[in-house]
Amino acid sequence: MARSRVVELLKELQAWLWPLEFIIVVVAFFLGVNAFNEEREARRQEREARAEQRLVETWQMLKEVSPSAVGKVLEALGERGEELTFTDLSRARHGGPAYLPGLDMFDEGSNKGVDFRMSNFAGAVLREADLSRSDLFGSCLYGVEFGKAKLVGTNFTQANLTKANLWDADLTEAVLVDANLSGTHLDKSKGITQAQLDAAFYCDEKGGPPNLPNGLSPPPKKTGSACIHVYSQVMGFECESFERR
Repeated sequence: MARSRVVELLKELQAWLWPLEFIIVVVAFFLGVNAFNEEREARRQEREARAEQRLVETWQMLKEVSPSAVGKVLEALGERGEELTFTDLSRARHGGPAYLPGLDMFDEGSNKGVDFRMSNFAGAVLREADLSRSDLFGSCLYGVEFGKAKLVGTNFTQANLTKANLWDADLTEAVLVDANLSGTHLDKSKGITQAQLDAAFYCDEKGGPPNLPNGLSPPPKKTGSACIHVYSQVMGFECESFERR
């Protein structure tokens, strides 16, 4: 009889402990998951810190090396999806033109270019470059050599293309809204339409109307303060002279 009572007590104790054991297992599981997530987050932050350091070092390289040596650096940054706004490869910055023929910033896999908003490529040589689908909003592109460049769908909104040479460049679907085309060489450009030109403008005091293919009319003319480029307004430099305003 006593043994039977002991067995019953053991069964009751087991029934009472089972929920507690379950709770302990669940708590241990979630503690383990939390510890794993914290370790993974720490590793992610460490990777991001290393990537940020590499980016800082890369940008430092861009500032120190000659402009003719930065093409591969720019392409590598573009492949990593880094933002390249405010890039300065102007003559004034480097003492000579950035010679970057064949620069390829277009990702065929994603059908995208890169973000070059408010950048300064004044005087750069970008012959046969592929900047398709790139964003060059507000950029200073004064006198840039774009011969045979691929500029399909490129955003030139409010960009300064004064005296740029786009000989045989492909401007299909390029956005030229409020782009300054004073003295721009477009007479051999491909894909340029009247609608694109009508959205742009030129200034007499900055170079006069652009050179255009036969059958196309110049964009509207602007004067005075309307000809002050957005790059000059934001950055404080004249796009053409590189002097403080």
